[in-house]
Amino acid sequence: MADITILDLLSWENRLTLPQSSELDGSGASSERALDSEISWAVTLRASMPILPPLRGGEIVILPDRILPDTGVPVDEIVREVANRGARGLVVERFIAAPSSLITLYADSIPADLESDINRVLTEQRGEIYRAGTELGRLLTQANALGADVEDVLKTASDYLGMGAAVVSGRDGVIASAGPAGDVAPGDLSALSDRQGWHGDRYVRRISQVAELWLGPVASSRRALARLISERVGMAVEVALAHAIDVRPRGNARANAIAGLLTDAGSDSAKIGVALGLPANGSYAVVLSSAGANRSAMAREIASLGTPHEAAEIDGMMATLVELNTRSPRFAGGEHPVSGRQHAPGQESAEHWIVLSEPVTGVARIPLAARQARYLAALVTGGLLRGSHIRFDRPSDVGVYRLMFPLWGSPELETFSRDTLGQLLTRDRRGSLRRTLLAYLEAGGSQVDAATRLEVHRNTLSYRLRQIAELTGTDPTKPQSHLALHMALLASVLPPAPVAQTGT
Repeated sequence: MADITILDLLSWENRLTLPQSSELDGSGASSERALDSEISWAVTLRASMPILPPLRGGEIVILPDRILPDTGVPVDEIVREVANRGARGLVVERFIAAPSSLITLYADSIPADLESDINRVLTEQRGEIYRAGTELGRLLTQANALGADVEDVLKTASDYLGMGAAVVSGRDGVIASAGPAGDVAPGDLSALSDRQGWHGDRYVRRISQVAELWLGPVASSRRALARLISERVGMAVEVALAHAIDVRPRGNARANAIAGLLTDAGSDSAKIGVALGLPANGSYAVVLSSAGANRSAMAREIASLGTPHEAAEIDGMMATLVELNTRSPRFAGGEHPVSGRQHAPGQESAEHWIVLSEPVTGVARIPLAARQARYLAALVTGGLLRGSHIRFDRPSDVGVYRLMFPLWGSPELETFSRDTLGQLLTRDRRGSLRRTLLAYLEAGGSQVDAATRLEVHRNTLSYRLRQIAELTGTDPTKPQSHLALHMALLASVLPPAPVAQTGT
């Protein structure tokens, strides 16, 4: 028999209400926990002996005003007897003092058929819940048999029930969700604990040591259905979670899957993360290194950052996804092994190098971290950055190139460079004028320093600067022109952005 509570009955039978708080006076408590007490049936007080039918516990006892005087028994004795026999509550037309074990419900009037009406509602609702549970159980069993993942199981339940569903944990955040409500789970997942029951209009059922099932929002008339059906949904989710662990890729297959997560910006990152066993709310960084680097040595270097997840090669480079030890938005402390000494500006690049993205939080942001690492790697291989260990979140490593990253490969950046440099891009075929302009700008507009860097006479430098002014339409000797020219020049030599892949 489906368990139905007093609160459920109140949502179905609008002739019943709770007393005002001022009328309780310490008795007939109506706390949320008390209202969630289970009830069995409704029975009515009789005028003749025995005035109470046999009670087995959990009943709602109706006390009509028209019958109470005819029993010849004081009201307080009737109430005491009702409580002693395990009844759950009273239905009355006026205030009657009752012990805290009984919930008091009011009715403006108690017709003779109220008992039969209540019992008919209870019977119909129990039957509906039983039928819904049987049908949903069949659908979920079929989904499990076909190897459905957690999201598919939740979608099956959500579509049938017409309410949102989510599986969440303090470690992984929202593992999967489905249904009309995108905010089924609470925002503060750190507060998750053993708290099965109602939380506002959401119902929570713990399904494992670390995960909970959330259903809702739930209309008051469907609270019983959601509460009782949650067990079937939770069992199906457990099966799906166990299946996901069994089929989780390993070895080369896992490395290829991680590489796909790093390069496929259009994929369902959260779903892939679950399949790979990656915490949805974890903190991550992506490391790329030159193909000739010693993989064992690199693994030792990044071990202090956290747990490495080896990926297949990306763009011909070794790739590793690091599950960081800290959830800080920046790496805690000072230097890490992968962010050691840098080569001085102008010094040749190291034969082997490592680049590291900034830390990101959440599996969904891993592709962004991978793009940062690929950007740094492209700058290093193109000779635009020099050093053996380069980190995206350290301005001294990346300089102004970090500012350009969001526009890398965009038409806007290409247009800005073309409009600013004008004919310099097409007429300077050998690149000597662009090298001259870059040296001049890097020298802070000092013609003496620029000529020394270029190893040319100052007159030669002055002639080249006049040529640059003619081709760009901008006088490079004016300080106000330096920033735009410098940015456009750097943008013009950026390596091509990787072609974005999209998931299917």
